[in-house]
Amino acid sequence: MKFSCPKCKSKIGIQKTFNKKMHVSCEKCGLEDLLEFSKNPDEVFLEFLSRFDKGLVTQGGLSEGLKDEGIVRGENEIKEMIGKNNPDKITEEILFSKKDYISQYKVLSNPEPKMGCKVEELGLDESITEHLKELNIEQFYKFQEEAIEEISFGENVVIEAPTASGKTEAFLIPVIQRIKKDSIDGNVFAIFVYPTKALARDQYPKIQKFAEKIGVKVKVFDGDTKQEERRDIIDKPPQILITNFDVLHYHMWHQTKFSSLLTSTRILITDEAHVYSGIFGSNVHYIIKRLKRICTNKLQFVAASATLDDAKEFCQKLFGEKMQKIQGSGKKGKTDFAMLFPSLRTQRALMVELTKKLTQKNHKTMVFNNSHLNSELLAIQAKKQKVNIKVHRAGLMVNYRTAVERQFKEDKLQAISCTPTLELGIDVGNVDCVISSTIPVNRLVQRIGRAARKGQRGYAFLALGNDPISQYYKNHPDDYFEDIEKTYIDPKNPFVEEFQVLAMACDRPISKHELKDHQEVIEHHIINENLKEFNNRIIPNFDKINSLLNEYSIRGIGKSIDIFLDGKKVGDRVLPIALEELHKDAIYFLAGIRYKVKEFDYPEKNYAVLERIPRDYPYYTKSLTEEWPTIETVFER
Repeated sequence: MKFSCPKCKSKIGIQKTFNKKMHVSCEKCGLEDLLEFSKNPDEVFLEFLSRFDKGLVTQGGLSEGLKDEGIVRGENEIKEMIGKNNPDKITEEILFSKKDYISQYKVLSNPEPKMGCKVEELGLDESITEHLKELNIEQFYKFQEEAIEEISFGENVVIEAPTASGKTEAFLIPVIQRIKKDSIDGNVFAIFVYPTKALARDQYPKIQKFAEKIGVKVKVFDGDTKQEERRDIIDKPPQILITNFDVLHYHMWHQTKFSSLLTSTRILITDEAHVYSGIFGSNVHYIIKRLKRICTNKLQFVAASATLDDAKEFCQKLFGEKMQKIQGSGKKGKTDFAMLFPSLRTQRALMVELTKKLTQKNHKTMVFNNSHLNSELLAIQAKKQKVNIKVHRAGLMVNYRTAVERQFKEDKLQAISCTPTLELGIDVGNVDCVISSTIPVNRLVQRIGRAARKGQRGYAFLALGNDPISQYYKNHPDDYFEDIEKTYIDPKNPFVEEFQVLAMACDRPISKHELKDHQEVIEHHIINENLKEFNNRIIPNFDKINSLLNEYSIRGIGKSIDIFLDGKKVGDRVLPIALEELHKDAIYFLAGIRYKVKEFDYPEKNYAVLERIPRDYPYYTKSLTEEWPTIETVFER
């Protein structure tokens, strides 16, 4: 129901505040009031009219009352926050809008990066030096110089430097230098590992273009590599192989022809190392251990990340080797940063309005959401505000996501509503603004790093939620910047160790003197007949463990439900969340459009079939779920 302003007859807005009051306002004439909470908007409006008739309603005079209630910040406080900074018009408009509580404003700027030596002074192969000069690179940054020297000397290195600061060049150049000096034709010399296929495919052209100019062959091998390309890689191995840990895990334990190529590897490059945390990181620790077992040479390790707390200590645990850290900085434009608390509306309403304001000024914007559903809902609501926006998230087909990236890069799209799929370094071209929902600060830094890469002024907004933690950060913004999400792995995780020891035995038989630190697990497997002794070695009982290993996910996620529309696969959704979102008759969002689930088959065939519904259909499904614990062991009564 629409309510009219008793003074100017324009539309009246009624909004619940975070502290359970009702804010009534007219945008046109400035009439506003703050009332006690009621679930019934009619009651609120009648109370407002009664107060208006009694002359108790003010016209634009509620600022002090809203300030006292902690709903908005006073103008003087905001001016003090701005200080000597000079925000541009759009930032000022947002800061002084009185629609949200401004928790913090500051200008983010990186110090000028330290410059290193001239290209020709580093003693690189002449072909590398010549190619760098063709690219108009005359001088390295200091951290690049240090990384190139240490990697060329065979040291294990972790490079920590901001997004778009030249990390790739810092490890690619010394790897090519080593290849020119030590490589044998027909052998894989270096493996470059990325956490996702999308990122690997995104980085491949850049690496290939640089390497092949110098006569170094580069290929990608992953789940999307066609059979013909696979045969070519096996017959004529490249010197640099780009892949992911899922591929290494699968091919090593299956002892495929591809796994035999890995034995000659000398260097393992792991980009975006911060991703390998938790269960995934613990599995990756073992996959690296397994790679060491099958390699004929001692492996050298290089890691890179923009946001890695305790980088050296974490990487030493991940790789099981001593590492040295090289710290870098990057050059980029200044970024206006504001932390906003939506005290008079929802988090999504705030993010939609920010997206609209920025895109109206032709600022290309990335909006990060923390769930698939939120990314879809934000895109739908922004489209209603005439914003040219599309969704980018896991579960959508690769060709669709690639098309969205291309359209954004080519300026055919103003905004992307995404999940962490675009948090990593996939190139989507120039980005002016980043809007993010609440997330740990080190991941926020990663997201903000996408803006102002070309040196232009950037914008970054953290939209806090309507939850108690966000309310705390509203009043204690400095604490937010202290609450860093720790990256961690647990190599002794018993669940991971149990599966990975089986995989080790599949990679190569375990000799009696080997793997003393896993002896207890090996003996447990022998007792359970998962492993058996043969000719003084321990080998796998494939008949028993094959299905176990095939069902095991190194990322700690379940199987997926394939989603079909008009007979074609259009996406997928991981279990168990798929059970909540894709049950029969559920309304499901896909790429900003609502569909109805016509058919759902689980657990036999694991698929869902969608059907179209009217575009203006107003509802969506939010399932009711219950959780309860299962008692596995009783230690004491």
